[in-house]
Amino acid sequence: MLRNVFYAIIVSKIAYAISSWYSFLTKAQIAQVNSLFKRAYKYGYAKLIITAEELSASYDDHLFHKASYDNHCLHHLLPSLLISLRFTRCWSWLVIRSYYHRAS
Repeated sequence: MLRNVFYAIIVSKIAYAISSWYSFLTKAQIAQVNSLFKRAYKYGYAKLIITAEELSASYDDHLFHKASYDNHCLHHLLPSLLISLRFTRCWSWLVIRSYYHRAS
């Protein structure tokens, strides 16, 4: 019961808009958030030790996955697939070229 309350209130408050405010946190503030999650695990309020980095990464992935749908309001801000494919090919060519340069 307490786990549900912890996730519903505490984790949801911290996770709210974490994608926007996480990059402005100092290392000390990140350590404070992580210590809160460690204490919650120690006292049995959480099943797993959550870190701020994991929380931020999972919410970023979740937002990007949702924004990739055509009917999402942020979809028009994403680059087109053609540009992404060109960049990937260009990047992979540079990696291969730098590898050949180092190997010879």
